[in-house]
Amino acid sequence: VLMTGVANAEEWSLGINEAVSIPVAMSKHKVGTAQLDKMAQMVDDLGVDVVRVNASTTPRIYRMLSGKGKNRGWASADRAMQRLGRHGLSVIMVVSPWPANDPWNQVDNCRIDDIKAYASRVQQLVERYDRDGVGDVSGAARVIAWEVDNEPDLHETSRPGFCPPRMHVATVKATARAI
Repeated sequence: VLMTGVANAEEWSLGINEAVSIPVAMSKHKVGTAQLDKMAQMVDDLGVDVVRVNASTTPRIYRMLSGKGKNRGWASADRAMQRLGRHGLSVIMVVSPWPANDPWNQVDNCRIDDIKAYASRVQQLVERYDRDGVGDVSGAARVIAWEVDNEPDLHETSRPGFCPPRMHVATVKATARAI
């Protein structure tokens, strides 16, 4: 559960991490849009107004950002963000060039081979969902925060040598600049 607020504690949001998503372990099962819509409605009915969209789960943003994999287009991300928007949900989006919870299953290390291409794709992502009126996806949920990567301490703990701190810092800086 995510909770956000402001300094004067007058405004708070209740959020659920990855509430309208298909876990990677379940992705082999056919879960249709009706099931995702049902999830979104249940979250909305709970009074939740923010969901966290991880880079590695529905709609698997890392695939668009890495330029690798079978789903390099934005269509699935657009549909997912429009679904959340229809239910009045805002988003905290994890931005990462690899699947945030198990990157070592997709890449050999956490070095970004083409930093300019990656940064360009991050900028495209932000422009699609920043709701500034320029190049926005119609009806998409509002992104209220961009989170760079996920649990970076796991990268070195789970697979020593995968992502030394200096390499992770380079990724965070490049991503933050692009955002």
